[in-house]
Parts: sequence; C-alpha cells; structure tokens
Amino acid sequence: MALLLLLAAGSAASDRVSIDRLAWLAGCWAVDGAEAGTVESWTQPSGGAMLATSVVMNNGRMTWFEFLRIVETDDGRLSLFPQPAGKPAIEFTLRSIRPGHVAFENGDNDFPQVIIYEKVSEQRIRARLTELTEENPRVVIVGMTRTEC
Repeated sequence: MALLLLLAAGSAASDRVSIDRLAWLAGCWAVDGAEAGTVESWTQPSGGAMLATSVVMNNGRMTWFEFLRIVETDDGRLSLFPQPAGKPAIEFTLRSIRPGHVAFENGDNDFPQVIIYEKVSEQRIRARLTELTEENPRVVIVGMTRTEC
C-alpha cells in the first residue's frame, strides 16, 4: 500500500508545470507595426509567477493598457490572468505547453477564448488570440520584436 501511495504522489508531482518553462517570454517586446512605446513587458519567472504590462500608444499618448500574470496554481498547473484596462482579472487555464509555445483557454470569455504565445526566434514572439468555434473563428495575431526595457 505504501508503494502505491508513493507512486501516486510521484505521478502528481510530475504533472506539475514550472513557471520556469516560460523564461523565454521574459523581456520587453515591441508590437510590430505599432507606434513606438507600444510594448508588452514580462518579468523573469520568480516565486511561481511572471508579471506583465501591455501598453498601446497612439499619437504619443497611452490609449490602452493591460496587466497580466501567469502563476503556478496550487494544483501544479499554470494559469494566465489578463486584466484589460483595469477590469477584473479573468482566468485562462493551461491548454498546452511545449518549448517555445504556451496556450491558455477560457471558453466562457467572449473574446479571446484562447491565448497563445509562441517563440519565433530569440528576438521575436507572436501572440495569437482566437475563438474556440471551428467555423470561421476570429483570429488576431500580434507579432512582437525584442526591444530595450
């Protein structure tokens, strides 16, 4: 019986996803084709979390912002909590993760329902915002290039 308990505990621990797997996302990312200062800035993983701010500039003024955080949850998974324009945070749970790719999902959100970050190269990432519907889903792709913080 003790062996079964140890095996079960080992299995649960191996299902845990460390925030350190997203270290490639850390840094400042300028949105391609946008006005200077339109950036998304992610902290290094620390204490089970990463924090970010996203800012959109228009004619030299901030016209939109968002706070984001990715955290290791108590059950060992990762969740993304975007907080657009100061509104309450919305939880998106981990859908998939592999080197240079992470996807989060919340089917109850209006748009987006899936948020994907992909590493294109050391200097480029892409965020993809999509709907879950299979028929003509709305998709927004945001390319970003590493910049000075």
